[in-house]
Formats: sequence, C-alpha cells, structure tokens
Amino acid sequence: MNPSRYLNKLTAVQKDRRTTLGLMLRPHLLEMPLAIQRHDDPFLPFSKAVINVTRDLVCAYVFDLASYLAIGAAGAVALERSIAYARADMQTVTILHAPFATGDFATATGDTALAVDAVTLTPDADPSPYLTIELGVYVASQAARAAGGWFDPVVGHMQIENIGGALKIDLIPSQVVNAHRREDFEEALRQAVQTFDR
Repeated sequence: MNPSRYLNKLTAVQKDRRTTLGLMLRPHLLEMPLAIQRHDDPFLPFSKAVINVTRDLVCAYVFDLASYLAIGAAGAVALERSIAYARADMQTVTILHAPFATGDFATATGDTALAVDAVTLTPDADPSPYLTIELGVYVASQAARAAGGWFDPVVGHMQIENIGGALKIDLIPSQVVNAHRREDFEEALRQAVQTFDR
C-alpha cells in the first residue's frame, strides 16, 4: 500500500492545477537549445527553464536518473538541485525514474538526500524500503500492472491506487520537451504543453 502522504500530495496538486499531466525531464546535451548548451553545466539551467514555464501546467516532474548521470558528477548535482527547485513550491510532485532493482537506494531518495516524492522500481524489486520512508512506488514495466502503482515507460502512463480510485499521471514525453532548440524555446515549450493531447 502506497503511503498516504504521497497519495494526498498527488491528489491535492492534481485538484489545484486541474491536470493529470506530468513532464518527463530527460536532458540530452545535443538536444538542448543552443543558448543553454553554452553553459559549463547546462543540465541545471535547462531543467530550471523547463520548470519555470511549465510548473502551473503539470502536476509532476519525472526525472530520468540515467540522463542526468550521463555527464557525471555535474549531472548528479544538477539532478539534486533540479528536484529541489521543482519541490520549492511545496506542491509539485517529483518522481525519480531509475528504476531501482533493490531497496539499497531508499536512503538516497528520501528526505535526507534527493528528497523525491516517489520512485520507479523494477518488477522484482522489494518496495518496502521505499514505502517505509513514505515514498510512492511505481513498478516500471510494459507488461506488469502492479497492485500499488505502475509505470509504462513506452506509453508514458503512471497509475497508483488510492482509496477513492486510481490516480493517473499522463506524461508529456521528453521528445516534446527537447523539441525546441531555438532561443525562445521556453515560449514554444509552454505552448506545446498547453496544447498537448494524448
């Protein structure tokens, strides 16, 4: 059973913003706007720019761990700071897409480290270390539909069970986020998110 803290936060932000849309942040250096590529460590400025123009339009951000770690230590720092920036309003839900295969990383994802609201796990992973620290848990799989929560990364759909019914997050794919390389990419991205239709 997923913790009520996570379920209550997701329910509240979806109600307040009237949306089930989430946004996948999967930065790739060569797909970023040229103005941002010029930064020494571009992942944080890119993430902050994306969050600035979409925060009121989405209920959650899903951070792809592998993409951030692709540039090493600078990416790890950018990930930590991007998550903190997204969470700064105390409403927005943050999810770390790893997906973890064991409970060994629970401490690194909890309030004393990355401080995300939820994580993705492999189908065989034991969710109890994450649930113990009150994180939401999504099993990342195209085939398996976990009883508590699941994430189909191909379709971009997340669902988690709640007492009042399932809570869903429909992810705007990273291709939409990374589609605009021009100087005014923020405006183009905001418009793309506003008009996004599954």
